[in-house]
Amino acid sequence: MTLPGGRYACAQVLVARRLPFLRNRTLGQICHIVQLAISQKKVLGYLNGSVVPYGKSQSMVKELCASTQMPCSGPGRDASGLQLADWTTAKQCLQEILSTAAATAQGPGMVPLSNVKRLFRSRFSIELSETMLGHSKLSELLQDERFADVCSVKLEGHGYIVVQKTMHGNPGTHSQLRHSPAVPAAMVSHTMPATIPSKEKVDHNKFHWDRFSPNEPAKVILDSRDGAVADIGMTWPP
Repeated sequence: MTLPGGRYACAQVLVARRLPFLRNRTLGQICHIVQLAISQKKVLGYLNGSVVPYGKSQSMVKELCASTQMPCSGPGRDASGLQLADWTTAKQCLQEILSTAAATAQGPGMVPLSNVKRLFRSRFSIELSETMLGHSKLSELLQDERFADVCSVKLEGHGYIVVQKTMHGNPGTHSQLRHSPAVPAAMVSHTMPATIPSKEKVDHNKFHWDRFSPNEPAKVILDSRDGAVADIGMTWPP
């Protein structure tokens, strides 16, 4: 059995076949059933752009390869002829890719998940095979605990992105301190937590809050001895 690759086109074919178990289902409901059968239930899968029974799908082939930690194209090299990345090489290359992305961005480096393999090939002439490293999906590979100190994977509106891990392990949580004219650059710690304690919990031996105005940036005294202040980009009340 082979069905059209698109979810809508596949559902149309199933409606036309008048299958008893889909009787009284709307086209929209059948579209949803097809989606679940592919994405969650492992009833259907893809092969060469068409929808086929899962046992004949590319996903099934990748699962079998992942279980034996073999690339789908055979041992040692990918079908492209490029050397395959091991764990050490994969981490080093991905760190370099994300560091380069961070150099042109404000914050941690980010790249679309769909670009990762292409960047491995174009920049390092190395093929990243998730199945050789024991995973059937690239997104699952990059969420393996061995990549925990390198990156995280997030779902955004346009798809999955790979986000560089910061020194503190939390992507995108850099302190947003902006220097006030009264604050010498050397006095502001860039490792200060992004979350400032509430007014009631502040240790007044170390911090105290400056005057507040509604909807104005709050200022917290970093050093009560000389009155240095830093604008932390918050508003009061929080």
